[in-house]
Amino acid sequence: MNEIEVKSAKIRSGMFLTFTFEKSDDKRTDTIKDDSDLPFHEDLKQAFYNLIPHLVLVSELDKEVNIVNYIDNGIDLESENEAELQFKYAIDEFKIDGSGDTEGLVLVGRKILSTGKEIKITSPKVKFYEPEDKKQYRFLGELTERLEALKTEVVEYLNGKHAPLPQQEMEFPEDDDEAFNQEEEQKHVA
Repeated sequence: MNEIEVKSAKIRSGMFLTFTFEKSDDKRTDTIKDDSDLPFHEDLKQAFYNLIPHLVLVSELDKEVNIVNYIDNGIDLESENEAELQFKYAIDEFKIDGSGDTEGLVLVGRKILSTGKEIKITSPKVKFYEPEDKKQYRFLGELTERLEALKTEVVEYLNGKHAPLPQQEMEFPEDDDEAFNQEEEQKHVA
């Protein structure tokens, strides 16, 4: 049986995805890096946005009291009240590296300044397993839950879930259709 374990995903051009995953069976594990030219689904975008509060807290960019609600409830992309957080920060990538006790997550994003300029942010690595004597990220359970939701969306993207492609239409002037039909009729008469 094949198992897929997503190890990283990165947003390209605001609508496409580059990703790395491990595909395992009974005999071996292959690491596959790929990207797609299909636009990702809104659910995948939402799953990325739900990691923004963790990027902010892990990187100590804002006070915990201002961010906890977003950790509990996620970010509502449609809410005007929550627009401030999504216009201040963006998340572009996650990477899982290490193994065993050293396995952890790194988030990569941006802080958007009032001038419109951006600062790239790479969070410190959040280890999934931290000894009890070490200070652990307080919201590790919530972070892991959001990460698993995002990894599920990436797997669904791999399996064909993407944003609808725009319908392309070709318009033909009605006069041309009539002229073509008249020419065809004349050929058959002759």
